[in-house]
Order: sequence, then C-alpha cells, then structure tokens
Amino acid sequence: MYKQLIVATIVALSLASCGKTGGGNAKMSNLNDSISYVLGSDMGKQIFQARQNMEKDSVVKFNMDVVMMGVLDAQDTSKIKFSAEETQAIIRRFNVVMQKAQGKKGEAAKAKAAAFFEKNKAEAGMKVTESGLQYKVISEGKAGEKPTIDDTVTVHYTGKLLDGTVFDSSIERKEPATFPLANVIKGWTEGLQLMKPGDKFMLYIPSELGYGEQGGGEKIGPNEPLTFEVELISVKKGKPGSAAKMQEEMMKRQIQQQMQQQQQGGGAR
Repeated sequence: MYKQLIVATIVALSLASCGKTGGGNAKMSNLNDSISYVLGSDMGKQIFQARQNMEKDSVVKFNMDVVMMGVLDAQDTSKIKFSAEETQAIIRRFNVVMQKAQGKKGEAAKAKAAAFFEKNKAEAGMKVTESGLQYKVISEGKAGEKPTIDDTVTVHYTGKLLDGTVFDSSIERKEPATFPLANVIKGWTEGLQLMKPGDKFMLYIPSELGYGEQGGGEKIGPNEPLTFEVELISVKKGKPGSAAKMQEEMMKRQIQQQMQQQQQGGGAR
C-alpha cells in the first residue's frame, strides 16, 4: 500500500513542476513533449486507481494538498517536517490500519461466501467435490480424454465475483487462453481435470481454492470466492511428472517473494 503513496508523490511532483493541476495547454511539438505527456497521463491513471482502491473502504483519504506540500518540501530537505524515525513510525501506523481493514473485509467476505455455498450446493445439477469445489455441467462435448495435472489446456472462460463483477474474461479478449494446468489456482486445477474437450462447466471456487486471505490483484479481495464459466477447448499432453517440477519451482519463487516482502517490510519498521 505504501508503494501506492509513492506513486501519488511522483504524480504530484509532475504537477508541481508545471505549477498546474491538469488541463494545461502545452504544445507537443516533438518526441520529448509527446513521451513526457504519455508518462504523465500513465502516472495519472495509476494515482487515480490507487486512490480509488485505498479510499473505497473509507480507511484512507488522500489529501492532495498535503501530498503537494511534501513534494515541495522534499526539494529542500531542511523543510521536511518529519524525521526518518517519525516517518517510519507513520508508515507502521498506516500499515496497521490497512491490515485491520483488510482483516475486517476478509471476515465479511468469508461469512458471505459460507452462506452462498450452503445455498448453492442445493441447486439442481450442482455437484460438490471433497475439497469444497462446486460445479455444474452446462453442456457436454464429444468423447475425449480428461486432462491431468501434467497437461496444458486451452480454454475460454469468464471469471466473476459473487456480485457479478467480471474480473477476467478470455471471451471479452476474443482469444482463448492456454496454460499448464499445474500453474493455476487449485480450483482450476481440480475443476479442469473433471472436464473433457468440448465440455462447458460452471465452477464455484471457495477462496481456499482460489486466492485465499491475500486476495488477487486489485479486483479480488481477501477470502473472495470466484465463479467461472469455462469451456475446455483442447488438451496438450505433458510429460508425466512435469507438474511436480513446475510446482516446486513455483514454491521457490513464492518463498523468494515472501522473503523480499519481509525485507521490504522490515525497512518500514
């Protein structure tokens, strides 16, 4: 979250340099001008998105006047109002507030999900696996071999949150997606192995088989269950045992990322 504030500062710096808050009439007569504008507009989009994400739970409210003050003061370090120790203390307080907000949001999502899955399992045609994955067959394709965890699949899909928000869709991109079955969330790995080429399923994935307590990206919150309409188009057979090696590599990368995050977090303490 603190990185998003840094993005805000960068944008504010670009505004401060021209003494305006937008809507300028500068002429773009060469490549330098054009790339400057592109970079500025790109940063503007980032700050707008960051501001939305951080304010949507009414936890943090950006005060752009104060952001600008900090940017201007940073040009003369003698004017900076907080010492390095005070700055780190403020960041720690900010992180605690955001973590508590995420925790409350996660608990609310968990309760909502439990109620949804309890009701959903009674729907006609609904099947429930031992892991808690729920699925329904929309249509069946021709006879074919189901994929294994070692295989690569090509699919069309639309992923939604429980409120109907689409967070990802190969249909909208008008291009099917291809990926190793061992390289996706657990709900997909399990659900796709129940399908044959040509099958179309609805998958209802608990957060434990999705992105868990951390959530995924900007749209998928903590403990957020997911629904997918998936059509399995084709299966490319993989080498037996390749999934285990891939998962081992993924685990190593995750450990490295966690260590890096801890080190970065330590710098804020």
